[in-house]
This record gives sequence, structure tokens and C-alpha cells, in this order.
Amino acid sequence: IKKICLIVAAIITVMSVNVNAAENSYIERDRAELTNSGTITYDDGDEVLVVVKGEYIDFDVPPAIEDNRVLVPMRNIFTALGAEVYWQQDVQTVIAVRGDVVIAMQLGQNYLFKNNEKIEIPTASIARDGRTLVPIRAVAEALDAEVSYNGNTKTVVIN
Repeated sequence: IKKICLIVAAIITVMSVNVNAAENSYIERDRAELTNSGTITYDDGDEVLVVVKGEYIDFDVPPAIEDNRVLVPMRNIFTALGAEVYWQQDVQTVIAVRGDVVIAMQLGQNYLFKNNEKIEIPTASIARDGRTLVPIRAVAEALDAEVSYNGNTKTVVIN
């Protein structure tokens, strides 16, 4: 019941909130890390690898680079981070639940909600090849994971 209430609250918040929020530290941290790590423009076909808790994650749609940020299919990354994933088609919103944490992200928006707190993120989620891709750093950190990126090997590591 508690999860259902949190999910409903997240959906209501996403549908009713105005897009006016303060700057968030994700923007500068991602920009500095990607800029300092080497090349950030990849040739088509280059693969971005993702490692979560020591395990490589396979994706049916490969990770993408948008606005110098790594985006990955939502279901794969949330599941790898131990969250249950729900998709609300009518409002184009992904909801992830892990313990008492509820994350809600609406497709195309530059923010997410963590337990009804609006957090600005540097890159909006996108639709690609029938999947919703989300910015990996933002969602992993929203679930209290540590994220690092190695530009030389094009690898995202999440612990």
C-alpha cells in the first residue's frame, strides 16, 4: 500500500508541477567529468560500457551520448540498481521504486522527482528505438549510488 501511495503521489506531482527549479550540481559535475576524461564525441558504432556492482550490463538498445551525457535504457539500469520499474504510458513517465525511494521521470523533461522532491538534471530522457533512455548519472545518484566515467575506455562504473 505504501508503494502504491508513493507511486500515485509521484504521478500527481509530475503531472501538476511547473518547470521552475534551481540549478543542480549534476550539470557542472557531469560537464567537468566528461570534459576532463578525454574525447566525448564518439564515432557511430563505438560502444559505451556500463558496469553496475562489478557486472557488465547488456542493453537491447545501446547507450547513447546526448549533450555530452550518457543515456541508457531505463528498465535495464533501474533493474540493475535493484529498483522495480513501472511505465505510465498516459503521462509518458517512468517510475522506479527501491525501498522507500520513488523516482519519477517524464519523457522529454529536464528534471526528475525523488520522493516528490524536484531535481533538475542536465539532459532529458529520450525515446529511441522503442525504449526510453535516461541519464545514467542522474538516476544512479538519485538511488544513492556512486558513479564514475572513464572517457578513455568509454565506461560508466556504478557502485
